[in-house]
Amino acid sequence: MIKMLTAHTFEMDFVDDAVEEILRQLNIEDGFSSNAIGIITCHAEFIRTGVVETLCKRLPFTVAGCTTLGSASGDAEGHQLLAISVLSGDDVEFSAALSDVISEGNVAQPIENAYARALAGLSDPSPVLAVAFLPFMRAVDGSKLFNSLSRSCGDTPVYGTISCSENADLSGCFTILNGETAEHAAVIVLARGNIKPRFFVTSVDDDRMGKQKGRITDAEGSLIRTVNDMKTVDFLKICGIAEDTLNRASASIPVMIDYRDGSDALACGIYNVTPEGYIHVGADVSAGAYLSIGTQDYNGIMSSLDSVLGRMLSETNPAGILMFPCLSRSLMLGMNSEDELKAAVTKLGDAAPYHIGYSGGEICPVYIDGNAHNRFHNFTFTACVFEK
Repeated sequence: MIKMLTAHTFEMDFVDDAVEEILRQLNIEDGFSSNAIGIITCHAEFIRTGVVETLCKRLPFTVAGCTTLGSASGDAEGHQLLAISVLSGDDVEFSAALSDVISEGNVAQPIENAYARALAGLSDPSPVLAVAFLPFMRAVDGSKLFNSLSRSCGDTPVYGTISCSENADLSGCFTILNGETAEHAAVIVLARGNIKPRFFVTSVDDDRMGKQKGRITDAEGSLIRTVNDMKTVDFLKICGIAEDTLNRASASIPVMIDYRDGSDALACGIYNVTPEGYIHVGADVSAGAYLSIGTQDYNGIMSSLDSVLGRMLSETNPAGILMFPCLSRSLMLGMNSEDELKAAVTKLGDAAPYHIGYSGGEICPVYIDGNAHNRFHNFTFTACVFEK
């Protein structure tokens, strides 16, 4: 069975103090199972001051992760926090790899090669879970990164995140493997053995989903050309989205895609609006799916958090919980941007060890007829529960 331990620090400047604080919380002197992996999320300043590199050198296991807008573990939360969790067990095994540089013209090959290296590190090529940390890249949208990863992983459930940062332009985003950091490379962790992951995802409450739904009539990949046989932009205007909003802040609009396959509607962002009046979204879409518009506000975000945590705690017996909520949820809380983290810490209490890191794009399977299917999301709160 898997075991999870967590630790955290706010200390960015004094490297030795930060590392010793983490080691004390983890009880490093007591040792770990020989099979362990560290998951780290942190403010980028922890990289710049050397805390991440020094900590990784002191820990006797692989550490993988990325920078984030904010983290939480134990009883601590905040934008300027380093959180680390350790997954271990006598009957589990982990292997991780950092990809070569990903570029606009070379997305699939670096990810495929990294997956192959991680797979080769397992004693048996039968992973039951992949945990991925993908880079935020302006030249390559998250759905393309996810699609390459999903093809490599096949039927293996994939849970993960895209790196993000505290900067408005999302500069300074890094992935991390054993203290090595990269702006344009992916980290893939594969796990096998006695691991029972259960996935949860929530986006927009039902009462905040638009009543106007349209059937997608022409789409290719992430490009939606027409809805109800009209240009997608024209349909969005019917839904009440002003042209100025589309031109100025389209990324803030949650687009809900109902695939009509038994899964909940998927939330994705608008990546760009084309001159023809089409939209690129953060998901692959096909004709026949239905599109609607959701809304995000303070009450909706806090309500959906309460709902997903309530379901999670009532339906599982967790040994540990890893959570990646969308960074937009924090941004939309405005001056109260840490309220979601604070509420999560209060709600979770001591139910199980947990680790939260805000995400620039969420990777979380959804269940269709009881089977997990990998999907890429925006605007959501996702969780991977490791059941006892």
